[in-house]
Amino acid sequence: MRNPVVSGVFYPADKESLKKQIKACFLSGFGPGKLPEKGSKELEGVIVPHAGYAFSGSCAAFAYKVVAESAGPDLFILLGPSHAGFGSCLSLEDWKTPLGIAEVDKDFAGLLVENGIPQDEQAHANEHSIEVQLPFLQFVFEDFKFVPVIVSEDYKQAAGAILKSLKQSDKKAVFIASSDFTHYGREYGYVPFADNVKDNMYRL
Repeated sequence: MRNPVVSGVFYPADKESLKKQIKACFLSGFGPGKLPEKGSKELEGVIVPHAGYAFSGSCAAFAYKVVAESAGPDLFILLGPSHAGFGSCLSLEDWKTPLGIAEVDKDFAGLLVENGIPQDEQAHANEHSIEVQLPFLQFVFEDFKFVPVIVSEDYKQAAGAILKSLKQSDKKAVFIASSDFTHYGREYGYVPFADNVKDNMYRL
């Protein structure tokens, strides 16, 4: 069992408090402004931030509203970076959150291993990028299976393994890509436009 490592930090550790905060993210003026409704729309995937809910939860709610209003897939493939520098790998363990147990699709994960994505529980043990997605997913889907995949610089090989496994299994998957895009600013050592910021922004 993969136990939560950022509950109580990135999101509440208490079940009811967590549900209350997620609901507030949907209802927020910075979010969709309403709770999602069940739907049957086609969906390939979404990109979602992975900061603490107080900072990015309302933004994440936009993505999970779309997820909630889509037809439920056979599984969700959760993709996230490794903040510790691990290569692409997956976890076969089920994941625990304050909202319950999220079940990994062991059959599909096994295919991924056969096709070249290694299992590495240590890489996932302290990584938050995928963990923070699960409570939102549990809030909008009561019953689902997923596969957590850390994606690194060898992403092309990982993508090939995922594509091959989907063809072999004939399963319908929705991708949830966990990304903060870029950490911008001098504190992060990334300032692409030191001068003439306005003009350079227009050029983009």
